[in-house]
Amino acid sequence: MESLFTLENIDFSYGPTRVLDGLSLTMQKGESLCVMGPNGSGKSTLLKLILGSITPQKGKILQHPDLKIGYVPQMGTERLYSFPITAKEMVGLNLYPGGTRFFKNTEYEEDRISSALRKVDLYDQKDDLFFNLSGGQKQRVLIAKAMVSSPNFLILDEPTIGLDEKSKEGLYHLLRHFNRSHGLSLLVVTHETKGITEICNRKVEMQGGRAVEVDCV
Repeated sequence: MESLFTLENIDFSYGPTRVLDGLSLTMQKGESLCVMGPNGSGKSTLLKLILGSITPQKGKILQHPDLKIGYVPQMGTERLYSFPITAKEMVGLNLYPGGTRFFKNTEYEEDRISSALRKVDLYDQKDDLFFNLSGGQKQRVLIAKAMVSSPNFLILDEPTIGLDEKSKEGLYHLLRHFNRSHGLSLLVVTHETKGITEICNRKVEMQGGRAVEVDCV
């Protein structure tokens, strides 16, 4: 199998506080990896390293040259948008992050937005205001927003926060379909234990600043 990325002997500290201590982790193309651990265990720092928003203080990161990441942040970041916004417009934000053509899509962009919403079964809600959607529907819109750029690697940060059991089950089914039917590589950071094996074929726990392999049961 091809490696998507490899972290080798990574150290990272915030001031005197060591968060990552010799962490090593490799993810292969097509995998569905869950990263677990309590608050403060280094999960968010690990994500920032993979996303490239911070650099390791020691060690190195190797990435596949064709790696294209889609990122779904924790629910709540969308509150930064203080104006009314539809599901379709929310998804389209990833096509013009600089806002130079705000909500003025070409036919090609319209097709991409529609395709992304269909992938998460929300095309019929495309003109609904985002803030009027249920928690599960909002999460699907945020996934479509990440998917509109056609990534080959999807990272989700605590995707089940605030969702009821039915919405969680629907999310697991959707992600499992992306991974197993379309070969989309997944990395899911989560506190969730119940049902998480529905989407993960590999699991690590953050322990003592390292990623420790555990049984995916």
